[in-house]
This record gives sequence, C-alpha cells and structure tokens, in this order.
Amino acid sequence: MSSSKKILIIGGGIAGLSAALWCRRLGLSPLIIEQAPQLGGQLHQIYLPLVDYPGFKGTASELLQALLSQMSEQEIDYQLEQKIERIDYKNNVAFTEKETLTYSALIMATGNRKRELPQFKPFLGSHVHMTATGVMEQLKDQHVAIIGGGDGAFENALLLAPSARKVSILMRSEQPRARQHFVEQAQQVKNINLHCQQQVQFFRDEPEFMGLQLAHSVTGEQQKFACEQVIIKCGYTPAQELLPDPLLLALLLPKGC
Repeated sequence: MSSSKKILIIGGGIAGLSAALWCRRLGLSPLIIEQAPQLGGQLHQIYLPLVDYPGFKGTASELLQALLSQMSEQEIDYQLEQKIERIDYKNNVAFTEKETLTYSALIMATGNRKRELPQFKPFLGSHVHMTATGVMEQLKDQHVAIIGGGDGAFENALLLAPSARKVSILMRSEQPRARQHFVEQAQQVKNINLHCQQQVQFFRDEPEFMGLQLAHSVTGEQQKFACEQVIIKCGYTPAQELLPDPLLLALLLPKGC
C-alpha cells in the first residue's frame, strides 16, 4: 500500500462505507477504523423497510449486506473494535490503544449518536432505555413513556403497543415531527397516547423510580406523570470529539477554503 495514497476513514457506518468505496474507485487505499464490533452503524437499528432511500427499496439489513458485498469485492481493509484516542492533525497520525496509524488524508465519518438525558443515567437499563429493541420482555405489560416526537419515538410506540399495557409519547412541540403515516398509525392504536407540549424536568424517585416530572412547554405548568418504564428518543447529536478546534482547522486548511 502506498503511504501517499493511504486514506484513513474513521467510522464504519453507511457514510464510512460509501467513502471507502469511492476512494477505492479513485485508486486510493482506504482503511476503515470502527470502534463497534461490526460495520453498518445505525443500519443495525432500523427495523422498518426503507421507504425513502434514493435508488434502493428494501430493509436496512439488505442494504448493509449489499454494501458489505461491495466492500469484499473491492478488498477494502477495515479494523473493528478499534477506538481512535487522539489525532495529530499536523503530522497526519492517528493513535488507537494498540497502534499508530499514518495517513495521507483523513475522512471523518463518525456520524452522530443518540442524545441522552443525563438525569436518567442512574436508571439506564432498569427503568430507562435508549430503545425498545432488546428489552421487549422487560417492557411487557408496563406503562412505557417515550420521550420524543420524531420517527424513532413513533416507531418504538408502534413496536411496543401489542405487548405494553400503555404507551405514552411525550413531546415538547405542538405537533409530532414524525412522518405522517407513523402518526396516523399511532393515532389508531387504543393504548398509544400523545402528550404534546410537555417537557421532562426530572425523574421522580420516592424512594424508587416513580415516573417523571413534566412542565408544559408554553405555560410552564407542572405535573407528576406516573409511568414504569421510559424510552429516550430525543434525536441525535454529532459525534465530534475528534474534530480539531476551529483555530487549528483554519491553520490546516489550504488558503482559499
């Protein structure tokens, strides 16, 4: 592999895989570094059919298999369960726990991560979850509150409705942000309830988990909201810990960029 053409790609999600395939097509030598035990990123978290992905119709799993097949055909190198600890941008060197990687160019495809609510951290895994997938049995016959009004919140509500006693979707906005067909499906399910303009203040532990304290996002009126389980679906936040600070970035970029 020519070091002058070595492209280091941090992130093995769909963006990282796409970048690697494009680099190979340009005659470069891409190497993907992924800290998860498998490639694919958020494709592993999508369980409904992909209805609006350009040029593709099918499931996330099928799309991932197609990408992995292309990766194999192009003999693209990747390393799993490797976390980049820091990057020396001036000298084009990235450091993992196990090795030092030099590169000619760097592609940051770290994507984003689920937005967490720090106040719920003590209850993660017991009463609070980031998704219903994998804990369906634990949520069976429970009153589950889902925080969020986007696609993820409504998808989880529809997934839980057949087995949960009650599902409450709590959203800050006046209207759901989810796709219309998700909202229409949820409105037709008897044990799914929508609570608009409600903002979570904190959890209630008196002395054990009792539910949530809510405040109306307009009037500020507060209320106690009893529930047994909580799912956080508040969108995503960029994974930008490895990005250089603006001053360093300005020094690194060619003039005129």
